[in-house]
Amino acid sequence: FTQIGTINRLVNSTETIKTDVLKQIDLVSKYLFVCIITMCIATFLTAFFYSERYKGEVLESINIALVCAVAMVPEGLEAIVTLTYSYAVK
Repeated sequence: FTQIGTINRLVNSTETIKTDVLKQIDLVSKYLFVCIITMCIATFLTAFFYSERYKGEVLESINIALVCAVAMVPEGLEAIVTLTYSYAVK
């Protein structure tokens, strides 16, 4: 074995440890995902059944719901990570 091969083998054999903060971020991210999916479904149903312009149009209603879901992810995730880090500092 060469020195580079030995170093590579040692680096690849290390285990990754999840800290409490990373566990909290994972948990909150799951809750955020569930909330976003719920809002996405609610937006789709509202657009599909109650909108005067898109009533009965499946593709347009899906498009509206997906646009809302894509817009919610970056906004919510940044706030959640900031709150989780501030909570972990206490």
